Amino acid sequence: MSSIYLLILYFVLSWSTSATLHKNQSIFNKYRTQNANKLLFLTLPPILLGFYFIALRPFSSGGDTSAYISAFAKIDSPLTALIDADYGTELLFWPTQAILKLVFDTRGWLVINYFIVVAITYLSYKKTTEGTKISPLIFSLTLLTFFAVYSGNAMRQVYSIPIGLIAFHYCYKKDNIKFLLFSCLAASFHWSSLVILASPLIIALPNKRLYYIAVPALALACSSLIGPIIDFVTDLTGFSWLLSKSDLYFKGGRISHIEAIWKTVNFWLCVFVYLALIITNAITDKDNEKISKFLLMFFSLMLFAVANPDVSERYMVWYLFAIPLAVTAIFSKFKIMPIIKNQLYLALFLVMAVLVYTRESAMITLGITQ
Repeated sequence: MSSIYLLILYFVLSWSTSATLHKNQSIFNKYRTQNANKLLFLTLPPILLGFYFIALRPFSSGGDTSAYISAFAKIDSPLTALIDADYGTELLFWPTQAILKLVFDTRGWLVINYFIVVAITYLSYKKTTEGTKISPLIFSLTLLTFFAVYSGNAMRQVYSIPIGLIAFHYCYKKDNIKFLLFSCLAASFHWSSLVILASPLIIALPNKRLYYIAVPALALACSSLIGPIIDFVTDLTGFSWLLSKSDLYFKGGRISHIEAIWKTVNFWLCVFVYLALIITNAITDKDNEKISKFLLMFFSLMLFAVANPDVSERYMVWYLFAIPLAVTAIFSKFKIMPIIKNQLYLALFLVMAVLVYTRESAMITLGITQ
């Protein structure tokens, strides 16, 4: 029996065990007496799955893996890494990788990067679930979403997304210094994280269903204006890097690798989850407000950029990163027996994992062979 089948067998048996052990409690709630069970039977399987497909992906995988490996081979000193790599203009990613290169070879570098992302994902979920009944140990379920494919492709972005979620948490808590610090830190790993600076505008909105419906609808209605707005911001700021991005994504005749964003499964998954939050009223629960505002922000951004698939997908991944939190909020509204709720919850993420890891684009990106 191949290692992948053994991994799948462990995955199913472990989750079945977890659901059984939590038969009197919701699997995603905070119960300290059940944390050991959660960690072993709920949190660990997705991490192992991700390790197998992401950390151990072939060097010849599709997507950007080969470009990152090539850039990694060029870097030496943290002081010159950004120039040596010549792959991205962000300030911190390549200097950080130059430090890691002092210890790790190429395979070890991919492995340690995987575990770094896992660690900061946990930290972001730990911060986000403060003051809620949701256990941060569900953080590993992000590896059953499209975020996993991104982890094996867009290495700078997957540093910035969890850091951006931490920044959003501090914005919600009105800790402005930490908000600005983590926003800048996120942007130092990938420029697209600069949108997190708009968090105060979203958080200031009333926590009412009308706004959760109207803002995404307005964003979609204004999607044709994304080009002129980007031009205005570019002219206003004068940032050369923003001009180059604008030229690349909006004026350079770039052909997207995913066609129209609305043709993708992930787009409709985001729409379905958002509608479920509204229909169940989970989106306006006070306990879910921080999560709801984060989802509102990035759902609106992906709709605003819907005419440009690459930009829309970039922010869709931020939304998908919070899918475990969104699904948990939805399931908290279900008035059914805990053991049935747990089985449905785990079954949904198993289906999601199958959809993610068996799609042709994901298999090419992660080098998965049939």
